[in-house]
Amino acid sequence: MSSLSLKLPDSIHRHLKRAADVDGISINQFISLAVAEKLSALQTYDIIAERAKGGSRASFLQAMALIPKGPVAKGDEPRTTPIKSNKTRETAGGAAKTPVTRKRRVRPARVSA
Repeated sequence: MSSLSLKLPDSIHRHLKRAADVDGISINQFISLAVAEKLSALQTYDIIAERAKGGSRASFLQAMALIPKGPVAKGDEPRTTPIKSNKTRETAGGAAKTPVTRKRRVRPARVSA
């Protein structure tokens, strides 16, 4: 086990302590769990992105054709308008804006539980 010194704003520390108390665990356990969850989410993203590279529209349509026809369940209706991201960043000149994309990162070392 390794040790880490962490500086947090007082407000975050108060919220952290309260959340750990509600869960009935120590602040250290709460932070460890939060970091493990974040690393798992990032790893999941990387796995999905890697698998998506091998996909194609043709294979997607072929898989979709296997779904039985029938009424669409309420709430599962297809969108009629594209989803627009509200996350944008200004370009060098500041005039045009482009969507924010997740930057590629170095894969972290595995964390054993």
